[in-house]
Amino acid sequence: AKMFIFLGIVFILMVLIMYVFKGFPLFKLLGDIVIDKGNFKFYFPWVSCLVIGIVLSLTFISGADEERSLEVGKIRS
Repeated sequence: AKMFIFLGIVFILMVLIMYVFKGFPLFKLLGDIVIDKGNFKFYFPWVSCLVIGIVLSLTFISGADEERSLEVGKIRS
C-alpha cells in the first residue's frame, strides 16, 4: 500500500512539473525519430524514453541504497 501511495505522489508531481514546464522540449530531443509525409506522421521518442529511464533508475537505486543503509544501521544498534 505504501508503494501505491508513493507512486501516486510521484505521478502527481510529474503532472505538476509538466504543467509548469509546458514549453520544455523533453519529447523533442535530437535523436527522437519523426517521419512526416503528407497526412501521415510517425513519432518515436526513443532518446526521451532513454533519458527518463536513466533518471528513474538512478532515483530508485539511490532510494534503495538509502533504505538499505538505514536497515543496516538498525541491525548494528
